[in-house]
Amino acid sequence: VDDTCMPIAYVNFPKLNMQNRIVSEEVVHSNIQKHLARFSYDFFEMYGVSIKAFMDKNERYVNYMVKEFELRKNAKQFARASINKSGELDMKKIGQYKLTEDLFRRVTIVPQGKSHGLVLFIDLSGSMVGNFKGTVEQLLIVTTFCRKVNIPFEVYGFTDSHIPDNTESETFPFAGVPLGERALNNIIFDADNTFRLKRYMSSTMTRTKYNQAMLNLLLLGELYMRRSAGIPLTEHLHGTPLNEAIAASVEVVNKFRAAHRLEIVTSMFLTDGEGQDTVNRFVDGSEYSGRSFRSQVGSYHYKINLTDPVTKHSVVVGEDYITKALLLLAKKLTGANYIGFFITDGTPFLTNVKKVHRIYGVNQPDTLEAEVAKSRKDKFFPVMNTGFDVYFVVPGGRDLQVKDTGIEVNDSATKGDIRRAFMKSVNTRAANRVFLSRFCNTLCSQL
Repeated sequence: VDDTCMPIAYVNFPKLNMQNRIVSEEVVHSNIQKHLARFSYDFFEMYGVSIKAFMDKNERYVNYMVKEFELRKNAKQFARASINKSGELDMKKIGQYKLTEDLFRRVTIVPQGKSHGLVLFIDLSGSMVGNFKGTVEQLLIVTTFCRKVNIPFEVYGFTDSHIPDNTESETFPFAGVPLGERALNNIIFDADNTFRLKRYMSSTMTRTKYNQAMLNLLLLGELYMRRSAGIPLTEHLHGTPLNEAIAASVEVVNKFRAAHRLEIVTSMFLTDGEGQDTVNRFVDGSEYSGRSFRSQVGSYHYKINLTDPVTKHSVVVGEDYITKALLLLAKKLTGANYIGFFITDGTPFLTNVKKVHRIYGVNQPDTLEAEVAKSRKDKFFPVMNTGFDVYFVVPGGRDLQVKDTGIEVNDSATKGDIRRAFMKSVNTRAANRVFLSRFCNTLCSQL
């Protein structure tokens, strides 16, 4: 008998009650517009926020990526094409009847490409205040690309802010209603009943509403960066309910897939830190508050076997971070790709890469420092085995904000010099728009 072994707790993943937990884009942007209407000056004009300014800076690269995506998609489709006889005589070959029996027209059958969709989840925590502008610019580049290539998408912000979206009400519409059913052995999500998802955008919005949503998000980025008093009350930043967001993504992604009849869905999480350690209890007997996974010193004192009672899919938490287990289970329950972006703070980039390895229990290779130094020009570093299919560590702050780059050549430049300058410009634009470049890389690998 090994006295150091932890007891096993068999815990269920409950059916989540998402009613009233998702705030529609109509409510989100209506609250923002009502707030801005109270001021006598135009914030959009004051800070130079416009669709034209955004597109002038990004449209060329988006169009380039659209062309690259379409070329790769067509190449993949024709590689799988088959050529069959049509059953009709080819009159151009009829004169060869003495030499060959193959006188029939042929038809090329190109299989239909797979349908893709994207669901983005943005961290609305207080620490995102300095990263929100760059994050918004990057995600809007992705949604602009999706609109051009007809990929369905939805954009959510996850928050546990105590400020109701209907500011005239002093209580949440779901006050007292648990996010997950409190049955015996069920894991407890959102113990304070404050978690919700705010839908900022979707591919089903009209162009007018989509453009207004773009403007509102771009303006919020400016307001957060300037710590402006103009921030709407309903858009105040708060905690990091990342674990609840991952759990809620199961229902969101499955409904999204069914609504658009999609074969492949990618869930993208944009966050600047680890989730709050609030998902750490399960219902035990008559104890409504539940028994904790952890001991007082913070380490696990149970080996958790987390199971979905419907599909019977399960994951083992053990001593790993609960976020990793939730991601592994969410991928099983949705069949979706889960990609994460860890947006760093002002500390050294290598420190943040090591932090991600430590949080998710990933072994650090001896060559880590050299690999990180080599990746700095790409503005991302991929970390595997975190629960995400891949977790990209990206520099935050001003390094995340999009910068436009041109082609720099002198008057005596040769054709080779111009070609190299052009490719350098393209690579720099890709590094400056890391969310889109990584998303396109994922898409092209699954065509």
